[in-house]
Amino acid sequence: MFRSFFGKATIAVITIGTLVVIAFSVNTSASASLPAERTPPPALPTNMEAGAPAITPHINLAASQANLPTFTQADVVQYISQHGSPAGPLMPGAHLTILKIEFMTARQASQLMEGEDIGIPDNAPVCYVLLQGPFRATNMHLSPASAKKFPGGVPVVSRTELAFDGRTGNLLVWGIPAGD
Repeated sequence: MFRSFFGKATIAVITIGTLVVIAFSVNTSASASLPAERTPPPALPTNMEAGAPAITPHINLAASQANLPTFTQADVVQYISQHGSPAGPLMPGAHLTILKIEFMTARQASQLMEGEDIGIPDNAPVCYVLLQGPFRATNMHLSPASAKKFPGGVPVVSRTELAFDGRTGNLLVWGIPAGD
């Protein structure tokens, strides 16, 4: 009984392995024969990969305008109205208020966020946003000891701050301001 199971498992592994090798070789030979105009674009620079996709940039800028944002405050308002705070949902009966939307450098945003690493060069443009809740901070990861301090293990916070990459629109960081 053990031997027949082992034999069937070995045949299944060999069959799957053969299919993977065939699929890989077909895929490799197909991509090698693509015409030049269909080759994939080059990889984006590292700073384009920072953060999570959020606001879609739509303002085309010249290379000499690299310190300017590619989206507007209205785009931020629209994003926040659709997605709310990344910290978690509003408390029942509460209303979301945008206290601040300001374009600045990553260094300035880091200073506002008490030294938080923004994840892009200090002179890069970012959009700093401060939201008023209160929010149930369901998206915060708490240690078991910290979770015991809150009923249901979820803290309630009054404000959330965010930093978006001013060029890509990606959400770079978010957090709870000190003192909340």
